[in-house]
Amino acid sequence: LNPPVIDPSVKYSGRATLGGTFNQGNSTDEVLNLDAELVARTPDKRYVINMAVNEAKAFGFTTSSRRLLAAQHDIFLSQKNYVFVNARAQSDLLANLSLRTSLGTGYGRQIIENEQTKLSTEVGVSYVREKYDIAPERSYPALSLALNYEQKFFDNALVFFNNTHLTGGRHERASTLVTNKLGLRVPIANGLNLTTQFNVAYDSSPPIRIKPTDSSLIFGVGYVF
Repeated sequence: LNPPVIDPSVKYSGRATLGGTFNQGNSTDEVLNLDAELVARTPDKRYVINMAVNEAKAFGFTTSSRRLLAAQHDIFLSQKNYVFVNARAQSDLLANLSLRTSLGTGYGRQIIENEQTKLSTEVGVSYVREKYDIAPERSYPALSLALNYEQKFFDNALVFFNNTHLTGGRHERASTLVTNKLGLRVPIANGLNLTTQFNVAYDSSPPIRIKPTDSSLIFGVGYVF
């Protein structure tokens, strides 16, 4: 029997979703939401870059300003098992978070990966450092968990996705951090789609007078390749 032919070339895929509102006159507000991902995949390696921006103003006052940039490198030990290293940086102006960075490593399992379904889970360790405008800087080691799921329905006419990331530590200065993106994409033509997305971010130990949970409902136009 001849062994299967493995294509060593790099395959690229990605998506970007843009939503916004810009009103002038009696109503003055501006909203900009951008969510993007780029993936480079070979048979034994995967590189992923994620970016998210949520900016909003009303009558000249900032009502939301959150940004996230994340990168991850996966090395596959087998078809389904891989190890990874990653880095994340985020800020949230209204939560007085100037910058939160984390560096991590761990183990992942690509449970399903085909044209209809993608499902993976990850567990790892990370080191988190947080810098606030009105609170002392803090840093701590943490355990991280992640779940990424995408499912296409009705001959690709509807796409459901859910991405969950949790970081938590037992150190007295550590926070439990949870981010979740859940939504639907409806393809319309030539890679374009309409997207509805619900984002939740939770911080168990925010600065004084800062709420622990932020959420946003986003409607936008996306492109997938």
